[in-house]
Amino acid sequence: LNPAVWPEVIHLPGFQQLKPKKQYRRRVREEFSLLMPASALDLLDGMLALDPSKRVNARQALECDWLKEVDPASVSFQDVLPQHQDCHELWIKKRRRAQDRV
Repeated sequence: LNPAVWPEVIHLPGFQQLKPKKQYRRRVREEFSLLMPASALDLLDGMLALDPSKRVNARQALECDWLKEVDPASVSFQDVLPQHQDCHELWIKKRRRAQDRV
């Protein structure tokens, strides 16, 4: 969290107590540029903006160029998304403890 990136962050409760040891630069575009088209990358980058005034809202996301190009009927993620994945940290820990007992 950096006031240069998000000027209003200084007004959040507890900001003064939050002192990150290191500032990290934004790397979304360089990490994902080879994995997705530019229009999808624009959407992802906008959705992950720290400053709420610069963040893409739901309407803007639905109207983005990338989603206009996607036909939902022709896309299936069944083969690439996990089907049975624990979604909560406590469930994961409980499963690991049960496996350790075996």
